Amino acid sequence: LAASFVPAGSATARQAPPAAPSPAQGTAFAPPASYSPLVNAVDAAVGPKPLEQFVLFTSIYGLLGNPQLSHYAAANSFQDGLAFSRRQEGLAGLALSWGTWAGAGMAHRFGSGFEAYWRSQGMGFIDLDEGMATLIALLTTGKAHAAVLPADWAKYAKVHSKVLHP
Repeated sequence: LAASFVPAGSATARQAPPAAPSPAQGTAFAPPASYSPLVNAVDAAVGPKPLEQFVLFTSIYGLLGNPQLSHYAAANSFQDGLAFSRRQEGLAGLALSWGTWAGAGMAHRFGSGFEAYWRSQGMGFIDLDEGMATLIALLTTGKAHAAVLPADWAKYAKVHSKVLHP
């Protein structure tokens, strides 16, 4: 075994979480948070030759946050931290915080209005070929974390400054 790729999981709700943690929030956070013992078991099973690559696919929500998906953002941040922890231990670890993919991916389950909404937020979409080329390039950088998201940051800042400072 030379490499392991670990997905972030899936967002199961698009509504604001309640003030008290719900079973759904625990479910959203539990799988990524439970990876650490699993990762240690994989490392032990591989034996004396460590994994050449250990890649965690996370979401930009771990970086940018989202009030409606705070539990999902926290789970993704946990995985980003796992990659940093592995790198500090001299092990392979790369967390890739992906933006939204063009034409596919879990964000497209939100319906036909999502693309217009996403673009109104200053965000773009990752082309499949460009995304795969970026993945291949990032595997050789030695970094613990990278974000891959096309964005109009001026537009994003304008939209989100209203949210942060009403």
